[in-house]
Amino acid sequence: MSETEKPKEFDAVFTKEKEVKPSEVIEGITQDAATEIEKTKGQLEKDFWKAFQKLASQDEYTIGDLVWKRRAITRKEHREILGLRRQLEKIDKNVDVEQHFDLEEVIYKKFAHYCLIKKDSGVQMSDEEFDNAPNEILQRVLDAIFYKLEAGLPFVQQASKTY
Repeated sequence: MSETEKPKEFDAVFTKEKEVKPSEVIEGITQDAATEIEKTKGQLEKDFWKAFQKLASQDEYTIGDLVWKRRAITRKEHREILGLRRQLEKIDKNVDVEQHFDLEEVIYKKFAHYCLIKKDSGVQMSDEEFDNAPNEILQRVLDAIFYKLEAGLPFVQQASKTY
């Protein structure tokens, strides 16, 4: 058999379009274990959503060693972010990975600058602070703030000043 030829077993296994169950992937797994895996996955998703909703309801965040407050963004800033997100949607992530990641970075950086201010000084987040912040925390905070903005959830600090 030449190097370019595939054994028939490969085609038989990988060309079928069917859903694969965890018990078929992990040799020897019982149906009870597969069910437990699915329950655990479901619970993790519920826990994540609960934590995300809590994060979205906050107006203050500790990111790294600094405490940040959410700043209400202007209509102009919001439109700019939405425009950049539309551009991002047009980029095929599988075709131009670098362009996609570069634009995504620009969006997160601008959004952080627009909506996060230091609690003690009121200064907006700088590019350097963005670059040095722990990504897993910063990205979740920004996603939660964007979710809150898009879902129309009240901005408590702003509302309490104007009502």
